[in-house]
Formats: sequence, structure tokens, C-alpha cells
Amino acid sequence: MKNKFFLTTVVSLLFVIQIQGQDQNRVNVNFGDTLNNVLSMGFQYLYPEFTRGTVHFSTNERSSAFLNYNILLNEIHFMNLADIKDKNFESEADFLNYAQSLDLREVSHITIKGDNFINTNRGIMYLVADDEVKLLRNDIIKMSGQSNIGAYGMQSQTSSVERRSSSPSERARRGEEFTQEIITEYSRETQFYLSSDNRIRRATQRGFERTFRSKRDSIRQFIRENDIDFKNEEDLIRLLKYCLD
Repeated sequence: MKNKFFLTTVVSLLFVIQIQGQDQNRVNVNFGDTLNNVLSMGFQYLYPEFTRGTVHFSTNERSSAFLNYNILLNEIHFMNLADIKDKNFESEADFLNYAQSLDLREVSHITIKGDNFINTNRGIMYLVADDEVKLLRNDIIKMSGQSNIGAYGMQSQTSSVERRSSSPSERARRGEEFTQEIITEYSRETQFYLSSDNRIRRATQRGFERTFRSKRDSIRQFIRENDIDFKNEEDLIRLLKYCLD
């Protein structure tokens, strides 16, 4: 996307993108490439292509557009039909050259493929259950680990992240050796939230107990008896339904 800022990577970096439930994808990053391009291999957008969706405004007006949700930027993007028809898009990075960010100031919610998204004080979230208390889902991309490739191609883990924003020539002028290859792993993670009375809490046991204070003991019993997994969407829907009954 034009006018978007991303960290410039150096020639020796090798980023490893790991999509949960799928095989690992390795991407070599050339000098001058960007983190944005690296994460644009079927990983950054929620949907594989821009799809006609509906923008619902607070004035009760509606507008149709080709939309997608960008997980990395936490933005709803739209594209013109002419660009979709005329351009040859081989990767998500190509989309970003023509996609534009939707201004959400007058928007109540967005619908894409039957999925609803709302704008909250914690960013755009997917609406899982719309009731007196809403269940929301937030997908994020985060760095989950880093390794160094040293002598003989041996891989060693490191907990610290070495930020390399300078170019190889700048590093050489400072007399730094530039022989080690870094592998960085990115993963997509799903988080769930409860929203009520303009307040958002994580959908954890504590979050449910604080949202439904009068049912704290019965919530604990329900969680024990039903072995609720707070990372499982269906389990959270069941628990929320129980709390609202």
C-alpha cells in the first residue's frame, strides 16, 4: 500500500512464516525488501481475494465495495473494480499497491462474506456473537521466535531480537561483520474478547467472572463440568450463552 511504513530488512535475513495448522513457508528476503512483502504470501489478509462486501454507516446508509481485512495492519482495505480487472495480482504484495484503507469514522460495521467486523477501542474485531454482551475475535500476526544460523549451518535459538534497520554498507563502515543469518518466525494468533457497556475484556475465566459478577460461582462450575477451552470459539459461544440465559 502506498504511503505505508514498514521496516526495511537486510540481505542476509531469512524470515520463516508459520501458519498454524499448515506447513511452514520459507521466504528469502533480498536487500531493499520489506517486512510487508514477506508477510504477503497468503498470510497477511484474512481472505484469499478481495470480495464484494457492504459498508454500513452510522447514518443507516450502505455502500458496496470490494473488501478484505488486513490482519497485520488491523485495517479494512478496499479496491476499485477496475484495478481488480486490469491488474495481474500474483501475491498479496501486489494487492497492497492498489488497496486503500477504509475510513471508519462514520462506519457502524462492515460485512464481508457474511462475516461482520466492528471498530472498537482496541481496533477492528470480528463479531462472533452479537448479544447484550458481544463475543469478539481478534487475529494478530506476531513474531514468535528467532534463531541464528552459525557455522556449518547449525541453528541456535535466541530469545532476544536483534533489530537490523541499517544497510549492509552502513554496517560495513562501522566495521561490523555481517556473516550470520537470522531466521525469524511469525505466527498468526487468535484472541477473544467480551464487549459490554463500552468496555472490552479478554474472554478468559476472569473476564467472564468480571463481566457476569452475579454468576461467578455458577460460571466456575460450568467451566469445570464442560471443560471449557478459552481458545476454542465454540466453547466460548456455549459459555456466553449460558451466562446470558
